Order: sequence, then structure tokens, then C-alpha cells
Amino acid sequence: MRIAKSITFLVFLFSCSPDEDVSFSLDPILDNIIYPQYKSNFNCKNCGENLNSFVLNWDIYTSLENSFISYEVLFGEESKSILPDELNESLTIDNLSSSQILDNVIHKLTLDDGTILKDTITAFTKNLPSSYFPEENAIKTTITDNGQSINTINWINSTELQSETSIYRFITQDAGFIPELDISEDLIGWNQLSITGQDVTSITDEKESSNDIHFYILKTTLEGQKRYSTIKRDINLTSTFQHTPNFSASNNRNSKIMLSWNIYDQNDFYSYDIWKCFDESCDEDSATHIITIIDMNISNFSYNAFLNRGKTIFFKLNIKTLL
Repeated sequence: MRIAKSITFLVFLFSCSPDEDVSFSLDPILDNIIYPQYKSNFNCKNCGENLNSFVLNWDIYTSLENSFISYEVLFGEESKSILPDELNESLTIDNLSSSQILDNVIHKLTLDDGTILKDTITAFTKNLPSSYFPEENAIKTTITDNGQSINTINWINSTELQSETSIYRFITQDAGFIPELDISEDLIGWNQLSITGQDVTSITDEKESSNDIHFYILKTTLEGQKRYSTIKRDINLTSTFQHTPNFSASNNRNSKIMLSWNIYDQNDFYSYDIWKCFDESCDEDSATHIITIIDMNISNFSYNAFLNRGKTIFFKLNIKTLL
């Protein structure tokens, strides 16, 4: 039975070992400079902050060599907007889904001599914040005078104030059982105990037999979107988490750093979390969260590092499991 919450790896250019603390040095790079007077610095400064939108930003075209025709923003080959005003320097993209990652967002500048200048980034929306179990005292078991076992389940509600939390239970008497669960799908074989609002953070659950093992999971919903928590059980066993992700990085796309890893394809997958920091300790105080990825089949992420050129960057991959 796995109860490990996560395992963390630091990354270095072209190589990584879970036992090493190593850095990736990003050398100064002249990116986007096709015309000496202009580079777009195309970026998404608020990616990961909103559930259904993000804002794309770029530097306005100021060269006197050729006249401006238009900016255009595309998702791959799909045009999202053509902007004929050269003073435009941002575009809001909305009506997106939470947890959406778009790895081919293109900024296109067209000039009057037919020249087209392009830059490409990865953009993404925020994950719906799940209600979650605290690290300690998530489940408290008490025995009544007549020998009945009662679990008190405690949790912390989602930061999205309009969301609802549902709590589900799975019962087994097999001590080695691990629930089969796809967090992108609806729960199968689990019983819903309660649906609560923001004012409820605890319920009780009676056990019919002392031999029963209870698993619990929280489901957060908001306007048709959903997100599950990790799983808690009322009897904990020793962790057996084992995985080597071969986390690596390369900067062969100008100031775009491509982070890659081997997927974790076990049925207790919960998320990949990527962090960056500028010192070797890369602890909670120094690390900055970049993105949470909840699709286990994603094995790479393009990070736009033009603001960090000439600096040494440490990247950290955290693989979180359901149990």
C-alpha cells in the first residue's frame, strides 16, 4: 500500500539523478531578433492564475525600417485574433477550461514588405483548487462504549469560495488493496457520503465491522468543473513508492527551456508539479511554483525563460501520488 505523498527531483541540462543537487545555467541568448530593432518578448505573465483565461503580452513594434501591418495570435494553426493597431501589446484569451495547457501559442507580426516575425510560447490556465486533507489528523477513529468504531474525517475546503465539496468512501477488508481510480473520470465503486458547502469541514462515518478499511476522497466541483483530492485511509501502511523520471532540460529553442521526464503510469498518479529557484537548496522558501499538471501522459513542458537570461536556474519536479 503506497502512502507516499510525493517524490522530488532536481534537474540539470541533459542529465539528472535523484541523489544529485545540480543546476542549469541559462546563458544570455538573443531571442526573437530577426530585425535588429525589434524582439517581441512574447509571454504570459499571469498563466496559472485564472481558471478560464490568461493574458498574452508582447512588446510593441517600434522599428522605422518597415511599416507595421498587424499582430496575430494563433493556437497552432488556428487564428484567435488579428490586431491591426501597432500599439496593442496584450490580448486576453478567455472561455478556456481549467487545467488547460497550450504548448503552441504563436505571436505573429506582419510587416508591409511581407516579412513575418513569429515567437512561440506555452500558455496554461489554473487548476481548480481541490479541497484537501491536512497532513495530520485527517481521520480520527474513536471507539464508543458499545465497541462501535467511528471515523471523524476532517478536510480543508477549496480556495474557490463558490465551490462544493463531496466526500466519497470505499470499503474493503483486503489490507493490500489499492483503489483503481482515474482522477479524470467519475468515481466508480465509491459511495458518496455527503455534499457540503464552504461552512462544513468535517463529517463522521460509522464502521460496520472492525475489519473494514475505509478509503476517503474529496471531489471539488465548480460550474461543471471538478478536481479530486488525494486519498486518505483510516489504517496507514508503509510506502513503496519507486520511480526514476530521468528529469532533464535543454535550451535549444532560444530562451525556451524544454523540461522532459519519464511518465509515471501507475494507477495512484495524482500530479506533476514543476518549481524553479535560484539557489541550490530549492526549499519551500526559495522555490517558485510554475505549473501543476494532472495528465499523467504529459512528459514535457516548455518554460519561457527570457526574463532569467544569464542566471543559474534550478528546476524541481515533484511527483505526487493519490495515496
